[in-house]
Parts: sequence; C-alpha cells; structure tokens
Amino acid sequence: MQTKTKDLGYYMALDYPIVEFQEEGDPFFYASIPLLKGAMTNSPTKEGLPAMIKELKETWLQWALDKGKEIPEPK
Repeated sequence: MQTKTKDLGYYMALDYPIVEFQEEGDPFFYASIPLLKGAMTNSPTKEGLPAMIKELKETWLQWALDKGKEIPEPK
C-alpha cells in the first residue's frame, strides 16, 4: 500500500477550523486558523475574506513545509 505524501496539496485539502469575526466599530473582517499558530488575516469586505483565508492557509503551510516545521492536522 502506498503512503500519501504530506505535501502542500495534502494539507490544503484538510478542513482546518476557521474563526471569523469583526470587532465592533472596525470596518475590517478578520479570520484566524487556530491550529496554525499565528495564522490570521483580514479583509475590508466579508466577500473578500474567503480568498484571504485560502492565501493565508497556503502561505502558512508552504512556510512550515519549507522550514521543516511540524504541521498540526485537524481531527
């Protein structure tokens, strides 16, 4: 049986929990991926947030892979 390579595509396909929020009085929308330490992004529109989340996830994961960091996986 062949083992699945844990590359960027593998991690991008995982369903990481995302927390979205907006602070009262703040025009920006924010999102974080709690399992990926320090992974947070923002967008001036709610509609733009999904693209920012995808870019954040990809950038964080690629950085971790390049640095040989341990990457947590959602349960």
